[in-house]
Amino acid sequence: MVKLEAAAKADLWADQLDDALASGSIAVLFQVLKKFTVKRYLSWANSKICRVRDDNGYPACSVAREKTVFRDHFASQLKGTPTSMQDLIEMDRTVGYIKTLTREQVESCIDTIPSYYILAHTFAHNAVNKAHGESRVPGTILRRFPMFLATLYDPIVAKCYTRLHTPIQWRGGMLDELYKNKGLSSDRANYRDIVLGDPIGKNAASGVRSQMLDMAKRLVGMSQFGSGFNGGETAFAHLYVRMFFEVAGTHQMSAAAVFIDVTTAFARLLRRIAFDDNSVDESWLRQLRATGFNEHDIEFV
Repeated sequence: MVKLEAAAKADLWADQLDDALASGSIAVLFQVLKKFTVKRYLSWANSKICRVRDDNGYPACSVAREKTVFRDHFASQLKGTPTSMQDLIEMDRTVGYIKTLTREQVESCIDTIPSYYILAHTFAHNAVNKAHGESRVPGTILRRFPMFLATLYDPIVAKCYTRLHTPIQWRGGMLDELYKNKGLSSDRANYRDIVLGDPIGKNAASGVRSQMLDMAKRLVGMSQFGSGFNGGETAFAHLYVRMFFEVAGTHQMSAAAVFIDVTTAFARLLRRIAFDDNSVDESWLRQLRATGFNEHDIEFV
């Protein structure tokens, strides 16, 4: 009986996939394809077993020291400098772009400001067991006490909208490291940086997002992924680019892609795409010269 039910479900999904292909809508197609994916949450997925080592090769002696090692490591990658929270708040208060709406402007856009009930509804639908941000209030707490916390945060949200300025804790995030599950867990190069945004700030911004999403959907193209567009995540953009080069290779045509603002993101991946993993430096330099790069460009690479 169970096998029959599974076969019937698969047959239904196959029909839906045919309909999605016939509709010509990428968004509908991806929504159907999501049903064929199975998520498996493994408790042993993160196999970090060693303390990370600092510049001198010594393992971090505590969690606090390990966080300092990662902070310095990612700061060098992202060209950042350590700054105290007090200094950040002071700089945020003295910037010149803060602008307060006039009374007439507030009255004209009062309906676009999320109400207390919208804020409480957003809090009640937070995901549980997720990391918190700068406020140290996780989504589990927001989901458990939505009405009470909406009463506390509603004046702050209204003030953010009327002043066109949100707290710095909501705009930034907490830097954390994520092990890539490959290589030595004591090597900093085997980690990538992630930013944990504040759930309260995300909920406050979702009010604007819900009102702008329909307008934004009419402006973006069919190949825009992520942020809720076309039913696909950003990984689909990577698949589109790969498909573009595969088509060009099949037709024996030259092809190139221009990436914007990927100075540090996926730098290792871009390097491996451009060059053979097993090549030595001399081979890379030879390939660059053979393809027409001048000495200045080669030195920059």
